[in-house]
Parts: sequence; structure tokens; C-alpha cells
Amino acid sequence: MIHNLLIAVAIANLTILVGYSIYFFSKLTFYKSKESLFNKPISIIICAKNEAENLRNFLPKVLGQDFPEFEVIVVNDNSFDDTKYLLEALVL
Repeated sequence: MIHNLLIAVAIANLTILVGYSIYFFSKLTFYKSKESLFNKPISIIICAKNEAENLRNFLPKVLGQDFPEFEVIVVNDNSFDDTKYLLEALVL
């Protein structure tokens, strides 16, 4: 008798859990944002420590993107090479 009652409670709990999941997660599945990601500005953050050669090679490619609106932030982490001078030359 108790065994049957426990099985009935477990089935009821499982039914509630499945119904809850279907109800809430189906909303997420079919959700459509009113704004497109491409309408927002994008920030590209590059951390650089002793990366002057890599920045010299790849930063022009990053800056030459065909994206409508973006910014590039390069964080110089106390580099010992000429990263500082390379970044200053690009800014000026």
C-alpha cells in the first residue's frame, strides 16, 4: 500500500517537473529579441604583456574589421618590450 502511494507521489512530482520545464523552457526556445546584436557597439579588449610583435601583426587586422560600430581597447600590462611605443604610435 505505501509502496503504491510512493510511486504515485513520484509520478505526480515527475509530471509537475516535466510540465514546468516544458512551459518555461519553451518560452526561452522561441524568444526573439527586439534588438539585433549587430545594432549595438562592440568592445574588443586585448590584454598585452610583451606582445609588441603580435600587436604589430594582428592589430591592423582587428582595426580593419567591417563591423558597423566597434572600439578596440588594448591593456598594456607593464610590458618590457616596445608595446608601449607601438600603441602610442597608433594613437597619435
